[in-house]
Amino acid sequence: MPFKIECLKYVDDQSDEVGTIGAANTLVNHDGKITAYNTDYLAVKTFISSFKFDRLNILGRGGYSKAVQYACHQLNKDYFIFNRDNWDDLHSLEDAVIFSCTQLNIELVKPPESCTYIDCLATTKTGQALSDLQAKAQFKIYTGHDYPHADN
Repeated sequence: MPFKIECLKYVDDQSDEVGTIGAANTLVNHDGKITAYNTDYLAVKTFISSFKFDRLNILGRGGYSKAVQYACHQLNKDYFIFNRDNWDDLHSLEDAVIFSCTQLNIELVKPPESCTYIDCLATTKTGQALSDLQAKAQFKIYTGHDYPHADN
């Protein structure tokens, strides 16, 4: 997981979205050639498409953050990135949507109570939903078929 950007040095090919995002979370061996894909952005795009917001506030600048930024571009949504340089400004947000792309749990982030908080950590409710969505996209890449369960 922490090598979504660095792994690109070792692949033979990459999908178009990986070229744009600059990060991958899925590698497939096609007859000895390794191809990189990014299914995180597909999960994020699906997940945030139902949210109403003017600007998505993204915590972090790593590989997952890059996928969230790309999903925002795909949905024509504005975003703002919080990192170490402007972290304290996060606490002045009101009624905003915050998307954490960090390994920090919510107790460490302490988002304002009026904000909607989306956490990418798979141990959280939103993280589990995002993981399920990206795994379904991976299934399609691996098998060429849609995920077979009724709750697609």
